[in-house]
Amino acid sequence: MYTNDLPLVLVHCLAILFADDITLCLSGRVEDLDSVLTKLTYDVQNVLEWMSKNGMEVNLAKTDLLVIGSKSQLKKLENVSIQVNGTVVTAKKSIKLLGTTIDSELKWSDHVNSMASKVNKCIYSLYPLRNYLSFVNLKTVVDAYCLSNIKYVSIIYGSASKKVTKIAENCVRRAARLVLSLYYYEPVKTELTTKLQWLLPVSDYNYKLLLLLYTIINGDCPPYFTHTLGMDITLNSRTYNLKPGNLSLNIFGDRCLTCAATQLWNSLPLEIKSIPTFPLFKKRVKLHLLKNQLY
Repeated sequence: MYTNDLPLVLVHCLAILFADDITLCLSGRVEDLDSVLTKLTYDVQNVLEWMSKNGMEVNLAKTDLLVIGSKSQLKKLENVSIQVNGTVVTAKKSIKLLGTTIDSELKWSDHVNSMASKVNKCIYSLYPLRNYLSFVNLKTVVDAYCLSNIKYVSIIYGSASKKVTKIAENCVRRAARLVLSLYYYEPVKTELTTKLQWLLPVSDYNYKLLLLLYTIINGDCPPYFTHTLGMDITLNSRTYNLKPGNLSLNIFGDRCLTCAATQLWNSLPLEIKSIPTFPLFKKRVKLHLLKNQLY
C-alpha cells in the first residue's frame, strides 16, 4: 500500500510494482531512441523525488537497464545508458527480475538454462530417497521442489523456440523417470501424461494462456489485461471463436501472445469454449491438453 501512489508521478512510463521492486517500461522506435531515453530519465527523476519525499533511497546496486528488441534492431544501438542520481546505468544483455532472467531478445534461453541447472541438481539429489519414499510421497516432493521451478513463468518462456523449450521438457522427463522408477533410456511420455498427469512445458504454456484468456473474455480479471493486449474479445455467437490476430503487425508472428492465445482458443472444441464456470473450464482444458499431448 505504501507505494500505491508512485505511478501517479509518472508522465511517460508504465510502472510495474511488486513489494519494493519497481520496474519502469517505455517503448519506442530505434530512430527515436534519444527521445525515449529523455522521457525515461524524466520519469526516473520523478521517482527519485517521490522516494526522497517518502524517506526512501534508490538501491543503485540493484538498478538495471534493459533494451528489448529484435536482433537486427539491437545491432543498430550502441552503449545505451541513462543517469540515475549521478551514476551512469548502462544497458545489459539480460537482467533478473523476480526470479526470471529476461534477455534483450526475449529468447528466454538464459532463464531456461539457469532453471534447468537448478532442477537437474535437485533431481539428482533426490535419487537416494526413492527407495525410502512411497510413490505418492516422492511425487509430492518432486512436485514441490522440481515441477514448481519448471512451471514458474512457463506462461512467459513457453513461447520460446523449440530448442529452448526442449531443455525444460527434458527436465520434466527426468523428474518423471525419478518418480516412476524408470531408466534413462525408457520412454516416459505416456506414463508422464496418463499416470502423473503432468503437462510438458509447451502444453503448460498453452494451459495457462487459455486460463488467462478465459478470465479476460468473461470479465473476471482487471481490465488492464484487455487494454494492454489490445485484443478483440467479441465471441462469434455460433462458434464461440475470436477474431484472428493480424500476424503482419508484429515481429514475433504466431508467437505473439495475442495471436497465440486467439489461435489456441479457436482450436478448442465448442463444448469447452462454452463452459460457463472457471473451475470446470480449468479441469476440461487440462484433460484436453493431456489428451493432445499423447499425439
